[in-house]
Amino acid sequence: MVYKEHYIELYINGHKMDLESQKSLNLRFQNVLYDPEKISSSQAEYSFEFELPSTPNNDKIFDYANNLSRLNKFHQRWNAEVYADGSVIFEGSLTLNGFKKGMYQCNLVSVKVYSLEDIFGESLLSDIPWFIPFDGAGTSGNSIDYYNAQLSPDAVFPLVSYGVFQKSPQTSDDIGNKYTSKFDIDKYNRWYVESFYPSLKMLETMKKAFEYKGYNVAGDAFNDVFLKDIYMSCNLADGQVPVYNLGNPKFGQVSLSATLSTSGKSSYQQELNYPYFKVFGNVETEGSYLESKTEYNYESVFMYDILGGGTVSVENPSYMYQPNEKVIVIPADGFYKIELSASTTLNSTGNLTVMHHIYDPLYRTMSEESINLPVGFTENTPIEIALIRNYEDNYELIKGKRNKNYVNGNPNDETYTVNYRTYSNVNDWLTCFPHEDAYNSTLPTKQNDLTLYNTQGRRRNDGSVSEHVGGRRSGAVTRGGSVGGHEPYTGGGGGTVSGDGFDSDSGRYWTPAKLGYIYNDGEIMAYDQAVSKAFICGFSSFYGGVASVMKNGYSWSKSEADVNYGFYPEIGYQSMRREAGTGNIVFEETQYNYNTYINTPISRVNSSNTGMTGFISCMVYLNKDDVLELMAVHRGFETTGGTNVLYNTTTNINLKITAASPRSYNELKKDRYTYYSPSEFDYDLRLSNFLNKEKKISEWVQNVIDAYNLELVQNGKNVYINTKKAFVKNLPYAVDIDDRTNSANAEASRINYPAEMAVKYKIDTDEWGFERSVVEAAGGNESILNDPNWKASGDSGYTIIKLNDDSYETSKSEKSLQFSYTWYDNFNWYEVDSTFEEDSGTTVTLRIPVISKYTYMIPDYDYDESMKHDGYGLSQRFWFKPAEANAYVWTRTYPPERVQIYEPKNLWTNYRDMYMNLSYKTTEISLLAKYFNVTPYLASNYVEVEVYLSPEEYKSIKNGAMVHFDSDLYIPVSISGFDPTGNNPTEIKMIKKV
Repeated sequence: MVYKEHYIELYINGHKMDLESQKSLNLRFQNVLYDPEKISSSQAEYSFEFELPSTPNNDKIFDYANNLSRLNKFHQRWNAEVYADGSVIFEGSLTLNGFKKGMYQCNLVSVKVYSLEDIFGESLLSDIPWFIPFDGAGTSGNSIDYYNAQLSPDAVFPLVSYGVFQKSPQTSDDIGNKYTSKFDIDKYNRWYVESFYPSLKMLETMKKAFEYKGYNVAGDAFNDVFLKDIYMSCNLADGQVPVYNLGNPKFGQVSLSATLSTSGKSSYQQELNYPYFKVFGNVETEGSYLESKTEYNYESVFMYDILGGGTVSVENPSYMYQPNEKVIVIPADGFYKIELSASTTLNSTGNLTVMHHIYDPLYRTMSEESINLPVGFTENTPIEIALIRNYEDNYELIKGKRNKNYVNGNPNDETYTVNYRTYSNVNDWLTCFPHEDAYNSTLPTKQNDLTLYNTQGRRRNDGSVSEHVGGRRSGAVTRGGSVGGHEPYTGGGGGTVSGDGFDSDSGRYWTPAKLGYIYNDGEIMAYDQAVSKAFICGFSSFYGGVASVMKNGYSWSKSEADVNYGFYPEIGYQSMRREAGTGNIVFEETQYNYNTYINTPISRVNSSNTGMTGFISCMVYLNKDDVLELMAVHRGFETTGGTNVLYNTTTNINLKITAASPRSYNELKKDRYTYYSPSEFDYDLRLSNFLNKEKKISEWVQNVIDAYNLELVQNGKNVYINTKKAFVKNLPYAVDIDDRTNSANAEASRINYPAEMAVKYKIDTDEWGFERSVVEAAGGNESILNDPNWKASGDSGYTIIKLNDDSYETSKSEKSLQFSYTWYDNFNWYEVDSTFEEDSGTTVTLRIPVISKYTYMIPDYDYDESMKHDGYGLSQRFWFKPAEANAYVWTRTYPPERVQIYEPKNLWTNYRDMYMNLSYKTTEISLLAKYFNVTPYLASNYVEVEVYLSPEEYKSIKNGAMVHFDSDLYIPVSISGFDPTGNNPTEIKMIKKV
């Protein structure tokens, strides 16, 4: 029978379409509601093909798709709505399949979401612009504790074991370090803000992803009491290190002052690779043979740690300054502005009695002798103040361009006499070697020293080997001048110069035409990375003083491949060359080493024999985890008996380091980044920095949809994320069709259930949690891990449901996820106060997630090695919002800050009548029964019946209402051929509720 004819209206993109007639429309719907044979099924609604006439109205709405030359007319989707008697019964899309005889062939489809690939393209999770105000630990309104205490924040900061926690050794000796248990949280732990990576809310991450692409997001999933409380582990790509909000001065700036008096302070003696004050000569050996010998009177330094040994005052809270180690740690790769000022005073007076290598050119002997050396910053007892990084016995002198040697090794002697002739004992010259090429040498070595020697070994009248030294003053004492006046470059002596440049009278070579590059007086010296990678910037008191910064660009040395980047004011070096014919030294201004740092204050150094002051401003590229120290560097002296000889200084410094920009040198240079430019690091915390930078958004969203059986519905720029409940939608009524059907006309058929169903986590059986679950299942018997089938008893977080015992039925309905199950373990917490001493002896057992390979959590496995590995690259997993524990820790920051511990949970409960476990097990209340089609209707079967349905009844059924038929309740599975006009019957496929 015809229940009633209904008036149909079709709207495309909000415009009413012309229909040829109500009866000829022939609009029929197919609707797949559920598939009990599959663990996860999607509701799909679509129409059979129907026709619309070509009219001026329809042609305009379809963008004149009736025009044969129109392109892409069959690749578009139009938003479509179907109304029956004024009530909407369908919302979805219309597609055109063809056009012939003045009619459009059309289909309606309820799949209203473009493919995720179409929406997100190649965008990655880390591309999502998602920020929150964040001040780290402490008591501010945007702290870790603040977010953890909120009802439903975008991110929480729980305690999770991504491998062993960082610790200091309990004891150390020659054998190695000894640590407390990996499962003890005690006074040896080293906590930082980075110990509490943010855990992002799952649904909010999906929402932010769609909003990033311009969509509005809603849906019933956001009201689901369980789903809206799920947070995620931090999953990172290999080598990915999240960057915090370094634009916030607490994270990206340190400003401190320090005072160090070296009197009574310990220092570290380090040998120099590039020693100074060379003593060179031919020494007679047995048999009257001559042997060349080289010694140095400045071959070591004493390194005084200014921050470690001095009094330090930090201006504001700073995570860059580590108060326990007294170092500065760089938090991320990028450019950092540095301002360093120093004032140092020489406290020692008089003379130091020290050992010097002394050469006697008359008797050709080299000996160690005790001499009295007057103290003075200019030469004998200099000081260098240096900001260095990652120090590994690799400091080398700044020194500057002015150089001096004493032929006999004794700086107290102005002259020496050989064969009744008197010579100047002093050689002085200009070169920036080893920081620049020394007269065309290719790489700095100890053999290729501050002064190059003649490889032919031709001897002077005094018996020493002639040297090939640019601009060196080596003539009689009546000639020459002073280092400061540059008079050494007048050349030396008369006589005849042979073709090879050898002066037969003076016994010296002329220097090469090219003599290298030197900085201008008062300018910064570029410190070459081939000399030392440790140096960043600093001052030297040598010969009037010089400020220096790590060189921008490549090293001059062909042996050094690393490139540095930095901004500092440098007008360009002078080149030195010897003029042909006259032998005069010519200085020419060049662009070599030119650099600029726009608007920076002028760097300056003033040095005398008793004091030095200096200021330097630069911006250099540093790397994450660079460890910075401030050093006062003294010359190393010993007595002839090998006892160290020290001199005392007092140094006051002010240092400010600010994170400036993560961009490249060329970008900053092009955009004219200046001293006054603000930090380009984020001021707020970018949460997407903690999402996998290699994971495509489309893949991750699909993985979440699979894990929770979600449904995406799109309407224009609106996206709805909905749950797909299993079978019963809990509607309070059923559609009664008993009054218009006869059970005798119904057909019954078998439900072909698969042999088994399961939703499976991605399980790494090498993880600590899985292997511990095997041991726990064996009652703590560790030997179970030696059983060849040990993996079968591990907790994988899911149950395989056996549905069909028929031997011929082997099919499976499985959903394999890309996420892991979350395993938990117990940790013993001991109360520790802000001075990092155990307090009351109170202990608490914490149960928190462990995300680590098994090996690194084994108690006897080396702790130092374990700390090098983390679990951030292991599969992502989920937990419910962390709960506050009765425990806390203190960070090793300046100042120490308290962090309340929050424990993630695998069980959600209101402690009354609602429970949910994040698993797919049948042995507990889990996601499986809540969100998936795991049906208990194994004794039931399909029933198919034809019936006339009204539009309202159709809507009720597709929205979850059951059907009352043959005096029983049935669950509808599919609707086939529904005619909204009411002219044709509809076939309903159902299963009986039992």
